[in-house]
Formats: sequence, structure tokens, C-alpha cells
Amino acid sequence: NAVGARVFRRPSIRRTNSSSQCRKFSSSDDAQRNFLANGGPQDDPLNLDPDGDGFACRWSPEAYRALVLN
Repeated sequence: NAVGARVFRRPSIRRTNSSSQCRKFSSSDDAQRNFLANGGPQDDPLNLDPDGDGFACRWSPEAYRALVLN
């Protein structure tokens, strides 16, 4: 799916602020790893994916999608 394309449902009111949670990570890669290790898009206890696209803290899979394996 595309970045920003809602795939997972999110409640309209969350207890934690996404941007403040994201600032706790040194990079969006670190945030994505933590996100996946702690329930991923189905759970998202830290609200790292408020738009429900499955990607934490503005992380983008585009660099990985562009790789060509020989």
C-alpha cells in the first residue's frame, strides 16, 4: 500500500500523541522496528501510525521497494 493510504482502522481519540512518541526515536527506521516488534499496525499501543497506513512515524518503504535483487 502507499504511504498515507489508510489500511488499518484507528480510533478518533488516542491517549498518546503520535508526534511526541515519534520524537523518542532517533530515526523513523528505529520507530518502525519498535512498531513492528510491539504489535504492529493491528495494535499500535504508542500511536506511532495515526493514519493507519501500517508505517510508523513517517517511515517509508519506498527505498526498499526500489531495490532490485539479482
